[in-house]
Amino acid sequence: MTFASFPPERYSRPSHPHPPLLFSLGHSFYDADPMLKRVIDQIKNGHFSPDAPDRFHTLIDSILVHGDNYCLCKDYASYVEIQDKVPPTPPNMHLCMITC
Repeated sequence: MTFASFPPERYSRPSHPHPPLLFSLGHSFYDADPMLKRVIDQIKNGHFSPDAPDRFHTLIDSILVHGDNYCLCKDYASYVEIQDKVPPTPPNMHLCMITC
């Protein structure tokens, strides 16, 4: 399982505002994963910001239009898989708070 990975090509190519590899990478994961597509579409359509539906358009454009530079779409499935294994609250929350 990989998490927060980057394609090697990202580092070996000159900087470009719309790298074709990353554009197709983001869209390929977006198109292939119904849960990811649903989340991105909800963000894009203002589901989480009804007072300002276009609040996150720049974010979504940075992922789907300008290239998924941080491989968020690629990492989404592994992120969800790990989150399902993490307890919602650490078992020793009281100890954690005392230590901090």
